Amino acid sequence: MVPEWEDEEDFDPEAYFAAVSAAISDQPRRSVNPDDVVLGFFSFAKFLMYRDLDAANWPGHASIDGHPIVSALFGDGFDVPGSLLPEEGNLDEHLPLATTLHVLDADSSQSIVIEEARQGQNLVVQGPPGTGKSQTIANIIAAAVHAGQKVLFVAEKMAALL
Repeated sequence: MVPEWEDEEDFDPEAYFAAVSAAISDQPRRSVNPDDVVLGFFSFAKFLMYRDLDAANWPGHASIDGHPIVSALFGDGFDVPGSLLPEEGNLDEHLPLATTLHVLDADSSQSIVIEEARQGQNLVVQGPPGTGKSQTIANIIAAAVHAGQKVLFVAEKMAALL
């Protein structure tokens, strides 16, 4: 147990280092070097997300692990609906042009993903660079806004927001 001090004047660095050293003594790859100084740049952005996801930080009536998407993601799994388009089907027969709202060009596979999202399916859009993921996401957002839905778009990379 690392001792606590009332204020900075009572702080004893040697006692602190000794307590930390004792606390990690059973971990062979860890050590305390009390005469060393290490400087570094640390990003805590992911730590904040980790803290937000901690079930202890959520009110009892709205626990994160009680949310249907979270429980499906970490346990029960998702129901996989049938495909919007039969294997040998014609997209135009199943997705009339009058019902599509694409603000950017979209090929048939992108149009299927956009329509599945419009119908409320949970999905993951993934693929190698240059396959139109950003276009597809932009079209999904446009369709949701057009339908009067609220949209929260979160991206780790700044380029995705441009």
